Amino acid sequence: MLGEKIKILREKENISQEKLAKHINVAPSTIGMYEQNRREPDFETLKKIADIFNVSTDYLLDHTDKREKDILDQPLQIAASMKDKTADLSNLSENDKEVIRQMIKSLNEKNKK
Repeated sequence: MLGEKIKILREKENISQEKLAKHINVAPSTIGMYEQNRREPDFETLKKIADIFNVSTDYLLDHTDKREKDILDQPLQIAASMKDKTADLSNLSENDKEVIRQMIKSLNEKNKK
């Protein structure tokens, strides 16, 4: 459930309820209610929580087991953010997407040096 995921992520990152509450602009007791599944965050708050823990809202809502956000699974956002609208990745195979992921990883590692 959502509350359990929030609690697990928060504890894994060693973030107190108070600190999380401050980051998303709610009362600490609200975090407690989220974690006890007595209350649910609105959509904007859910997005903030996902951003803090670098997970997708789908992961928080149990729509996927995949924890990490994967920009390659969001082709419309990529295309919209680029001037060249030919960057639509929606028709690529999973193998092609994996090639692109590996290229990005390699470039990131190269640029860290």
